[in-house]
Amino acid sequence: MRLARLLLGLVLCLVALAEGPGARPSIQAAGPRFQPGRLLVKLKVPLTEADWKRLLAEPGMELVREIPSLRLALMAVPPGREAEFRRRLLRNPAVEYAELDYLARVQETPNDPRWPEQWNMRIISAPWAWEMSEETLPIIIAIIDTGIDLDHPDLAGKLVAGYDFVNDDPTPDDDHGHGTHVAGIAGATANNGIGVAGVSWGGRLMPLKVLDASGEGYYSDVISGISYAIAQGARVLNLSLGGPSSSALEYAVNYAYGAGVLVVAAAGNCNPGGDPSVLYPAAYANVMGVAATTSSDQWASFSCYGPEMDIAAPGASIYSTDRGAGYSYRSGTSMATPHVAGLAALLWGTYPSLTRDQVRSIMEQTADDVNGGGWDWNLGWGRINAGRAVAAPLVRPRARFPWVLKGSAVPLK
Repeated sequence: MRLARLLLGLVLCLVALAEGPGARPSIQAAGPRFQPGRLLVKLKVPLTEADWKRLLAEPGMELVREIPSLRLALMAVPPGREAEFRRRLLRNPAVEYAELDYLARVQETPNDPRWPEQWNMRIISAPWAWEMSEETLPIIIAIIDTGIDLDHPDLAGKLVAGYDFVNDDPTPDDDHGHGTHVAGIAGATANNGIGVAGVSWGGRLMPLKVLDASGEGYYSDVISGISYAIAQGARVLNLSLGGPSSSALEYAVNYAYGAGVLVVAAAGNCNPGGDPSVLYPAAYANVMGVAATTSSDQWASFSCYGPEMDIAAPGASIYSTDRGAGYSYRSGTSMATPHVAGLAALLWGTYPSLTRDQVRSIMEQTADDVNGGGWDWNLGWGRINAGRAVAAPLVRPRARFPWVLKGSAVPLK
């Protein structure tokens, strides 16, 4: 059943795009797609130089990249022989596991320009939150995505240094548009007389390019982005992407959790009649999985659902920044996710002493239960309410907001 879920999830939710000259290595058209000739290897202990030499003594295998903080290594093996080399690696007592370098993809659907601009901010009571919030601490939100338009007038003043893991350079510029759109929702500059306002007025945006011009990228780059963000002080990780389950990816988000970082991820966009299962990393327990709602405050029919769902936010026809200093409408759980990431930064910036678990619990317990009946598979605890969330620490003791496991408590009315 678990294998069937992984296979169907990628077939239904990850759409193959044609590759042009200079594109990255071709990938499979069916099943969980991965980078040919690559294996992600988790090591039990840090290896010495002598250990590495022994490990790499296997003919046809070489080290591509190390992620030291996670004890992970990306290894190159002959394409088509991944399973064979995986078995060889697993015989090594220093190797905990070895797996394929899976593909993640942005989670958005076609645009509908008829919706009013930024209805999303009004429906989550963002203006009320802004009036109450001082947001004195500039919390860093890592946008782990296709990069950000580094020259966009609504974003440039909010950026901190990032990295391009796709092209391995320090200029994470956006050649797709998805990351720029996501960044604007989370934290576009407010009160500057142009464009739009993001949820977090005081937050800072860290552009980490892990997805290419087609909106696709390998888990090795996603995991590298997570590791980089933690090391550089990000408190919130926005992952508007999804794919199959992976031990290495789960280890990375658990590492972030252990570091006190809040990880927020898109539940995924699923075809009608197809497998509706929540994608990864949103389905992991230590990640806030985000569903999408519409301007009528209803569950968006493209939004994946399941017992792993945590919370919801506007995701249908959201107006935000786009590359080329422009603006556009986009839809998807990708668009819902940065509302939650931005609200987390707004809360943390206003109440710096809150823990990650308190920030998460406040958002869950102050969400509007638009479906009624408490937690459910479609919207989790409900659609976020920024005004109630920012007011919560002012009117209730923080002890009233313990961390809530998925599906284990009753939301506040």
